[in-house]
Amino acid sequence: MEPEIIVGILAVFVSGGALGAAGALLGQWVLKRLTGPASRQLGSSSQSEVEQLKLELAGMATRLHSVDTGLDLTEQFLGGALLGSAAPEPLPTPVESDEPAAEPSEEE
Repeated sequence: MEPEIIVGILAVFVSGGALGAAGALLGQWVLKRLTGPASRQLGSSSQSEVEQLKLELAGMATRLHSVDTGLDLTEQFLGGALLGSAAPEPLPTPVESDEPAAEPSEEE
C-alpha cells in the first residue's frame, strides 16, 4: 500500500475522533447553558425545602395508612359487601305440581 493512502486513512480516523470529541464537549456546554445555575448546586434553602417535602410525604403516608385501615374496618362491618351494590336476587324455586311433566316431542 502506498504511504499516501495510509496517511489519508489515518487522517480520516483522527479527524473523526476529533469531531466526535468536539461534538461531545459542545453538547455538554449547551446543556450547562440550558440548565440554570440553580439546578447545578443545591443551596441551603433548597436543602430545607427538600427536608420539608420529605416530612410532608411522611405525613401523607401516615394519613393514607389510616384511611386504608378505616376502609378495611368498614369492609368488615359490611361483611365484604360493597356500598351501593344490590344483593343478587335468589333463584326461583321449582314448583311441584300433580300433573306429569310433558315429554318433549320430536318433530321431523
